[in-house]
Amino acid sequence: MYYNIPVKGTLAHSFIMSYQNTKENSYTKYCIKGKNLWELCLKYREELNWRTTNLNELAAFISFTYVYPKSSLLLVDTYHTINSGVKNFILITLALKEVDIKPIGIRLDSGDLALISKYRL
Repeated sequence: MYYNIPVKGTLAHSFIMSYQNTKENSYTKYCIKGKNLWELCLKYREELNWRTTNLNELAAFISFTYVYPKSSLLLVDTYHTINSGVKNFILITLALKEVDIKPIGIRLDSGDLALISKYRL
């Protein structure tokens, strides 16, 4: 704050893992410009046939992005980097596109980075 440097943030594995039961929680409050992020993500999840992504991780991504919509950097390697984390990031990105917000990117701090960088969905 002293030097007027904008803050960009990421989240911890423990934050993602703290979301353990999406059925008990209501995500209807996570709306930006009148659009519900949870419903948008689930719509794209169905359209892309990505039914195996971790919903708890998706809920954590939505919660974090709701609070930091223009500066969130999402950690994608908590459960399964490609089959869940990256796909959930794409889902939240598609949802945010509908409200004219562009996410910052992803954080990847484990796994075979060379191999993962060549993977195609």
